Amino acid sequence: MNHSITNSKITIDHKASVSKKWILAPLILAAVFIIIGIIGGLIFGNPAQAQNTINIDLMPPDSSLVYMDYRNNWPNYISVSTDANMHPEVEGIKNLTLTVHNRTDKLLDNVQVKVDYLTANGKTYKSETVTLKNLEPNSANTVSAPDSDKGICVKMEIVTIQAHSFDFCYSKGMKAGNNTDPYFCK
Repeated sequence: MNHSITNSKITIDHKASVSKKWILAPLILAAVFIIIGIIGGLIFGNPAQAQNTINIDLMPPDSSLVYMDYRNNWPNYISVSTDANMHPEVEGIKNLTLTVHNRTDKLLDNVQVKVDYLTANGKTYKSETVTLKNLEPNSANTVSAPDSDKGICVKMEIVTIQAHSFDFCYSKGMKAGNNTDPYFCK
C-alpha cells in the first residue's frame, strides 16, 4: 500500500471584500453589552438604595426589622389629632380633646403631647402637656386637654413616646441609640 501525501498550497487573496455583516457584528455586540450594563447599573447600582442598606452588625440583637421601622419612622405609625372646632371669633378654648393613634402592633406605654394655645397673632399664650398611658396596638385613645381662657387655636406635637414592647424611646430633640437605630433603648 502506497500512501502519498501531497502538499497543497492555500492562497488567500487579501484584496477580497469582507462581508458587511462581519463588520457590523462587533458593533452590534458592543452596543448590546453597553445597554445591558446601563440597565444593570440602574437596577443594582442605585446610590439612594445603597444609603438605605442596613448593617446587621450594628442592629440591636433582639430587635426585628419591623420594630426598627416603627422606631425610625414613628410618625407614620403614631400621630395625634383633634376633632375640636376652633372658633377664631371667640377668645378661649374649651372642651378640647386629643386623639393619639397607634398604628403599630405593639403597646405604647406612654405618649406625651405638648399643646400650645395660640392667640390671634400666632403667639403661644400657654403650653400644656397631656399624657396618655397604655395605648393598645392598632387603636386610638382620646383624652381631654385643659381649657384655656385665651387662644383661638391649638398646635399639638408629640414630645415623648415610650414603648418597652419594641424597645422604643423618643424624646423630642434627643436620640438615644446609634445612627442606624437612634430611638432604640432598653
